[in-house]
Amino acid sequence: MLKFSMIHLEVLKREVMAAAGITSMTPGECRALSVEIVRATSQRISETTLKRIYGFAISKFKPSLFTIDVLSKYCGYNGWAGFCAKQQDDMVLPEGDVDWNTLQQNAGKISQFTLQALKNRSGVPYAKSIRRAFADAHFDKFIKSGCQGAVLTAPAGYGKTIALCHWVEEKIAAGLAAHNSDIFLFFSSSALMSVLLTNRDINYWILGLLGYGADRDINTLFDPKPKNGRFYLIIDSFDEHALKNEQFQVVLNQVMDIIALHRYDDWFKVVLTMRTATWMNYKNEFEAGDNLWYTGLEPGDNDINVPLLNLSEIRQLCRNIDPSVQTFIAFNAAESFNHPLYLQFYYKRHRHDFSLSSADRFCIYDVIALFILNKVYLGRYSSEKTLLIDALIGEMDLLNRQYKVDMLKAGRVVREYQQAYKELLNIGFLREDNQSDDYHFNISIVFGNDNFLQHSLAKNLQHRYCGKFTPEFVRVFNEQYSESVHKMGVLKWCIINAVKTGQQEAFAMLSDIAGLTTEERTDLMAFIGDVLKNSGPKNNLNTGSPKIAALQGNINN
Repeated sequence: MLKFSMIHLEVLKREVMAAAGITSMTPGECRALSVEIVRATSQRISETTLKRIYGFAISKFKPSLFTIDVLSKYCGYNGWAGFCAKQQDDMVLPEGDVDWNTLQQNAGKISQFTLQALKNRSGVPYAKSIRRAFADAHFDKFIKSGCQGAVLTAPAGYGKTIALCHWVEEKIAAGLAAHNSDIFLFFSSSALMSVLLTNRDINYWILGLLGYGADRDINTLFDPKPKNGRFYLIIDSFDEHALKNEQFQVVLNQVMDIIALHRYDDWFKVVLTMRTATWMNYKNEFEAGDNLWYTGLEPGDNDINVPLLNLSEIRQLCRNIDPSVQTFIAFNAAESFNHPLYLQFYYKRHRHDFSLSSADRFCIYDVIALFILNKVYLGRYSSEKTLLIDALIGEMDLLNRQYKVDMLKAGRVVREYQQAYKELLNIGFLREDNQSDDYHFNISIVFGNDNFLQHSLAKNLQHRYCGKFTPEFVRVFNEQYSESVHKMGVLKWCIINAVKTGQQEAFAMLSDIAGLTTEERTDLMAFIGDVLKNSGPKNNLNTGSPKIAALQGNINN
């Protein structure tokens, strides 16, 4: 059997791109590359396989030997074995004692491979993404704190990975310019899959990545202590969702063993990014004993230390995406798109006409609907996730405007849809609010943000009345939401559903909605106009028609 090396695979991927004349791999390039490989080798590697290899599609398994053999032949070698032999000749290996410069060089190669793979997976092209000031401040405080490790924790889509990539890239570049001795060994948790697949210890796997044989112990790599440099072990997406619980526990234990080896070495630092659900479940293990982890978390942060985008960052990102667009962005539009993942979905939908300057009231709802489609309604456990969300709404005391669900009360339904529950926690659609103390277990399930809650409340109400806007629907809405802070959000989702299902005539009943202020009526009129404008020609309506004027009159009455 041919020997498989992750670092050799990364080198091969680079050589394939060079042979094909590709400077920056994108999903679109994979199709053309597949055709080019067939032409050059008379053997086929599918577009989907290439997307998995280059990180555009999730894969829990290493490429087949057939695949890497064909890629090697495409690059001019006689196969994978010949490619590996060439790389072994080129690999910088230490002779005798460990050399810190050799470590730095080999770790630098691995980090560059990781950076390129993560850049290729960026939703908004990485070259147009922005540095996040919070990351610089967070890591500066970490280095000054004396802690051994630092963690970035937030739900999926908060921009942890891109922020980390910018920080690592800048530090490596600054180190090269200043000729300092800092070492950055950066890889993502997907690389840890190879550890599980080969039943190796992470200790020896890291040695292999750095070009050392298995006869060494990783502790000997750092003996004696370096005089003028730090060693940063950086793992992105260190999360349990990609692995079974027992597998993640094995990986966690091995990583913690490496950290324990260097507990009192102030030059050895660890940086992890993970989803909030993982940090909440395992933070006691990270902080066990005398381990010191810098989080920067304050009371009330809900175990999230990655802030949403601020107005300045949104403006800069918009300028990067399209320098020709106006820089003015209304505050309410910026506030709606402060979630990096929302901006990513908006970019996907408006790639060729990107501008938040013209974003109307409907845009954010459209983006949230696209997010929910991709993250909840499609993919694994989609039916279970939908049923679980509806069941959690059913456990709420809506008449008394209680939107948390006691974990003990929801225990049965959570156990029934356990995998779906984990998925919703991992994407940040749900989160756990832990207010337990010495004497009471007090964990509640809450929605990740008001957008997700309001969408789910509206869907639950629509399900009860088969999506029909009826007098009974309005009566129940008034009972549950007339005095709720979520009234307008739920109502707007219901209006979108009415337009999508051709129930515009039912808008006459909007005048029966209780408790609408003059400001809310005005906002509702403008919102209906935006929904109809964006609903397409199939509705055969426009905001200036007599029908819309009549609907607006009903709202005002």
